[in-house]
Amino acid sequence: MNEQRTCTECDGEGKTTVTTTKNSTCETCHGQGRMPASWPETEDVVCYTCNGAGEQVNNQTETKVCRACNGVGHIRHEVPENSAQ
Repeated sequence: MNEQRTCTECDGEGKTTVTTTKNSTCETCHGQGRMPASWPETEDVVCYTCNGAGEQVNNQTETKVCRACNGVGHIRHEVPENSAQ
């Protein structure tokens, strides 16, 4: 006998969300962390985009079909005929 149970991998939604993080060189300061001074300043200033780190953190979120239930939201569970319910 088969019964359907809510998929525990996706909590019955049929999809999962994956977030990946990737660091990249700051495009504003080109990885230097500082910017050339502009008049009337005389010293270089900290990059306003990366706050002096020279890198930017890029988070990408992707939604995928749940591999455990193939997007259905539940899985079939075989229950032996002689088991007590």
